[in-house]
Amino acid sequence: MPSNSLPAVTLFTPAEHEILATWLSLDPDTEPSGVDLETSLAQLGIIAKPSNLYTREDAAVARILLESVERRLPQWAALYFLPAKGTKIRLGRNYRDPDGKPLRKVSLVPRHLFTINWADSAPGLSWPVQYNLIWVPHYERFVVTSSADSTDAFGYCDFALGHFSGDEPIEVAVGRIIRADWAGMNAAYEQERWQYLLDNGLINQATAESWADEVWGEELP
Repeated sequence: MPSNSLPAVTLFTPAEHEILATWLSLDPDTEPSGVDLETSLAQLGIIAKPSNLYTREDAAVARILLESVERRLPQWAALYFLPAKGTKIRLGRNYRDPDGKPLRKVSLVPRHLFTINWADSAPGLSWPVQYNLIWVPHYERFVVTSSADSTDAFGYCDFALGHFSGDEPIEVAVGRIIRADWAGMNAAYEQERWQYLLDNGLINQATAESWADEVWGEELP
């Protein structure tokens, strides 16, 4: 028998429905569970508020939707030595305990859009961010997420950036959402343009570069 003590669900738990519906500005299409938003966020370990560019709901939605690929998201790691304990490894993101994950009959399939590197601040020290696209059944929405390799910048690694319906062209909608995120960083923190593309998926390099041009202006030759 599975060791997971959580009940099996078709897709989302009542707490996850509460979070998703709130973030999507919809009424939860589930039986009343008595689980409010604060309790739902706490169940996912989303307690502290992130930096003012994002919300706890943004972090919680990303944690829900990226669960199946969390070990393929950017991960910062470092080795350090403790005299009494020997060599240890420190990770930038924590993985959820398998026993703490719901037993889902249906798993989501995030699609990789592209991965950028904001900067190389020191030899071997980069600041990657991966963008993914997830189709969310039941709510019939696409969601765009961003994933950094540590919590250093905003308090959480992953955030949901925005959503759109299946009627809108994917590239147009994804571009609008990601450009808005970049523009928000630029306005709030004078974030400079990312330095280069690390990998591409559904979105190619030329398209990603053109989106950056719209936010920061065209790069000089």
